[in-house]
Amino acid sequence: HRCKDPTCTYQHCRATRFVVTHYHRCKDPHCQICFLVRFHVIHSRRRKGPRYSARDGPSALATPPPPLAEPAAPEHKRTPAIGADACVLFGAPRKVVQAQLSMLADPYSGRTPAWIRQRFGPLVVEMMESPSGWMFNRPVDPAKQQLPGYYTVVSSPMDLATVKRRLDRSEYRAIPVLVRDVRLVFENALRYFGPQSEIGGAAQRLLDDFRHKVTNTRDALVKEQVQRRGAEDHCALCGEGELYFESPIFCSGPQCRGKRVRRHSNYYACQRTKELYCTSCHTEVQQQPHHPQREFLRLRHSEREDEPWVQCDSCQRWVHQICALANPVRLEDPNVEYAFVCAVCLDGEDTPSLVATGRPRGEQNRAGDGQHLVATMEDVPPPIGAAIAPSSSPRAVVAEGVPEDATAAAAAVPGTDQPAVLPSGADLVGAVRRASARSEKSGAFSAASLAGSHLSQFLEDQLAADLKAASGQHSGAADDSMAHGEGASAAAIPALRVRLLSNSRRTSVVPPAVRARYPDQDLPVEIPFWSKCIALFQERDGIDLLLFVMYVFEYDDPASGPNFGRVYISYLDSVKYFNPPRLRQRAYQGLVANYLAYAKERGFHTAHIWACPPEKGDDYIFYCHPLDQRIPKEDQLQQWYRTVLARCRQAGTVGQVTGLLEEVNRASVRVGDLPMFEGDYWATELPNAVSVVEAREREQMQAHEADAAELPPRKRPRRSSSGRGRPYTPTRLTGLSPISPATRTTTTMAFVPDASRRDPVLSVLAGGIATGEKNFFVIELHPGQARPDAVAPDPDPPRSSDMFDHRRQFLGFCQKRNFQFDSLRRAKFSSSMVIFSLQCEIGSDFHHEQAAGAGHGGTQTQLS
Repeated sequence: HRCKDPTCTYQHCRATRFVVTHYHRCKDPHCQICFLVRFHVIHSRRRKGPRYSARDGPSALATPPPPLAEPAAPEHKRTPAIGADACVLFGAPRKVVQAQLSMLADPYSGRTPAWIRQRFGPLVVEMMESPSGWMFNRPVDPAKQQLPGYYTVVSSPMDLATVKRRLDRSEYRAIPVLVRDVRLVFENALRYFGPQSEIGGAAQRLLDDFRHKVTNTRDALVKEQVQRRGAEDHCALCGEGELYFESPIFCSGPQCRGKRVRRHSNYYACQRTKELYCTSCHTEVQQQPHHPQREFLRLRHSEREDEPWVQCDSCQRWVHQICALANPVRLEDPNVEYAFVCAVCLDGEDTPSLVATGRPRGEQNRAGDGQHLVATMEDVPPPIGAAIAPSSSPRAVVAEGVPEDATAAAAAVPGTDQPAVLPSGADLVGAVRRASARSEKSGAFSAASLAGSHLSQFLEDQLAADLKAASGQHSGAADDSMAHGEGASAAAIPALRVRLLSNSRRTSVVPPAVRARYPDQDLPVEIPFWSKCIALFQERDGIDLLLFVMYVFEYDDPASGPNFGRVYISYLDSVKYFNPPRLRQRAYQGLVANYLAYAKERGFHTAHIWACPPEKGDDYIFYCHPLDQRIPKEDQLQQWYRTVLARCRQAGTVGQVTGLLEEVNRASVRVGDLPMFEGDYWATELPNAVSVVEAREREQMQAHEADAAELPPRKRPRRSSSGRGRPYTPTRLTGLSPISPATRTTTTMAFVPDASRRDPVLSVLAGGIATGEKNFFVIELHPGQARPDAVAPDPDPPRSSDMFDHRRQFLGFCQKRNFQFDSLRRAKFSSSMVIFSLQCEIGSDFHHEQAAGAGHGGTQTQLS
């Protein structure tokens, strides 16, 4: 049915195209011509496929028909409805719809580094090989070329050789960055030498030629994209065909610990535990006795998961679900058949249904002209007796002019088993607009509708003031930043919203081996704390984007032992879509700095940070970061936090900043005096250090007993070569004193305090901390003052979220549903669906529990 040859001689080819064309026009559910097509469409809903539609679509023709002798099983009837939350764009203003269409029409968006190198590499080589290209092929050496004051005039040197090298290394992940660097080469020459000089004239000619070729390249891409939009197997919005998600396969081995398995590589699946292992982890796991070789299947990671499709009920065109910002929760509802209208139809009734071809609505194509035949609003007769049945969903409405009980009356008539049908064409677009305008919950995809808190309001106000001051400082910025849309005024910064998404009570368990070794240090069995999830949203083209997430632990309960009065910044993660980009780091650093100020006001005396960047292929919170967002190295992340603490110190928020090694090396410190945070290096390595020390002590005791059995009994101490007497103590490991058999057990050994020597567990931990000493920050929040004895009650009530109580919950939520953030297009969709999921939790027990009181009070119960 996708053949475009009008004279094709393949069996049933022209007949199939005729049936599909007839099916698009036919409205008779009992038609004897296209009943087979309708039968397959109905049964395709039962299978999980890459495309689905609120109404019947042609995608089910890929499966062969069942035998005609078997009667079709009765299909479950879905109630037609128009839901205001079936699409993010339904309740949005027209300028938001147009901004979405403009973003999808950008031919430069979503290009891979390989595509950029293939398309623009020959252009750069052509400029380098031009008669005047030798002037710009090497970096400028002012001393050798006798160019005084060059770096004073030119602040950002650039040359074509550097551009070519970056292209070859696939460092350009966005076309505007490449264009900016090439322009910078010639603009620097014009700025230093002037346009009247020989070098300046050559630079101006190459710059004009480059601009002309870039314009031609963009026009060719736009024309190509317009042609693709008209193709049947391409999206009518973005012009792309099949798009694929990132790899959903994760390694469960001891080395990777949840990292993604690379594409086109081998991996192993355990048939008994259903766990997946990469090649390295499989070699290690295979050596374990409870994992025989026959349990593993060797597989290759070459499968790809397609992006889902959805069909517009108005123009009958197929579009990507992510491009259309369609809500899969509503469109996959098994009971309600929600109508869907694409952005092109929402943009205006006078907009052609075929964006690519430019044909007006109603213009027909011949059956064999190679174009996909689309039923437009003039082609479809108005529905007779059409009514939209009321649904159990509060967002389902009934079309104007039709009684709400029309469907119920029709269903009560004997022999009537067909539900009411949805309107089509302009009638459907108008009904969707009226339904969205009357919807009481129009903020289903807006972060502003999420409940605020004292903490979020404090952070939001401080962040707005900070960015306003930063915008004033940059009011005289270069024209280049203004040309790229980075306005300096505070009004140019889109709306920012900070929300506290989770404030749950949790507990961490002190390892039993640690408590058994130090019974006299009163270590708690469990350490209670409050886990908070702070998120930053920013409006981008009328759609709220989730940009920054930070998890913090607050220990305000005296029962937390050494952790009392401390806060721990556990995890934070971000994506690079903040606008303007030059204020991105300042905004993210400001959230951390302002939270430390908030913690100080509540009475916390110390803050802790562990600067540990993620490894390649690992995600902390966001699933699939942008390709052009680099992972910071350890020294870069350390400097990032030093910048934050420098701002805090300048504001008087923090005092002395030390490291964890200094805390461990204090003379009077004990294990019970040091805090243990969930997931921190100290809490993870402390049980391991206890096991290492106890293993050494057992070896020492065994050596002591062996040496004592070999020697004859002595009634007096041995005499050394110097003549001085000393007792016999056969100790083989330095730093560990012998332990009497009375204090030894088969599993753990209690530590006997001795003022003359250091705790061996602290010595082992200090050795491990010394290798990454610069990664640990211990921040004093009340410099020059005594530590507060109490912490003020939290003004924010508890709130629990199935997605945000733990960072792994949100990461798993996004991985399961393919909510990725690797492109702006996907980030808009994923953020909208995350907000919608939070709104769905409002109906259960999410934000309504806030009215219970102003503080935690007696609700400090552990939440699972």
